[in-house]
Amino acid sequence: MVLTQRDKVLFEKLLSYAVMTTRQVARTVFPDVQLTTVLRRLRKLEKQMYIRRNPGLETYEQAWTLTEKGSTVVSNLPPKWHQSRYLLEHDTKLTAVRLALESIRAVQSWVPEHEIRYRVAAKHGVERAKDRLIPDGIMGVEWQGVKESLAIELELHGKNSRRYRHNFYEYRTKENILGVWYLTSTPSLAKQIEKLWYIDKRNDARPVFFWSLVDDVIEDPANSLVHFSGQSQPLTKLWMPAHSPAQWVGSRRNEQEVKSARVS
Repeated sequence: MVLTQRDKVLFEKLLSYAVMTTRQVARTVFPDVQLTTVLRRLRKLEKQMYIRRNPGLETYEQAWTLTEKGSTVVSNLPPKWHQSRYLLEHDTKLTAVRLALESIRAVQSWVPEHEIRYRVAAKHGVERAKDRLIPDGIMGVEWQGVKESLAIELELHGKNSRRYRHNFYEYRTKENILGVWYLTSTPSLAKQIEKLWYIDKRNDARPVFFWSLVDDVIEDPANSLVHFSGQSQPLTKLWMPAHSPAQWVGSRRNEQEVKSARVS
């Protein structure tokens, strides 16, 4: 099988986004090709084990991930290690968020969760990486004229309060991020998480807690509202296109780790 340039672009996209639906692939990589033709090409690549099909979406649409064989064509980095069927809705929606933000140039760079995890594991070992707080992504933004990094958390279903408070404690040790942006399925879930955030945080110091409704961001990113510190602003008025995300995994408790653990 002869790989085309578009096949290689597809592999690069899957390596970065981790998982994409057939329609996301068609719009991003094959915008001028009929969907049925795109699907035939994906099946050929699947047969040659460059990509993998992941069933389980509620819409019955196919989702696709990169195999190690496909990854070696375009990079030395491995693809996402494991695609859980239970996280498929979450991960394809996260891809939709990123595509929406990129479509209006609200973000020019994004470090995905699996790449952060890979780098943390390379530095600290796989077992220690399992215990560390890893966001769904880190994106570069411009905040009040300063280049910043923002942790992304997509939350479709609530967790127990102890889990949130543990994660929030970890987030407050991060010196090099502006804040955490929670993308939630409902306003009530966002407000519940926000309430827990402020239990142990008594001031407006960094990191800042932001939240938005995920479907609003996907459907109309330019006009979607970002809520923080008792106010709400349209996304495009709050953050401008910026830089490559800065450091991650840094903490006030370990300055040497801050200097050595960089994601850029």
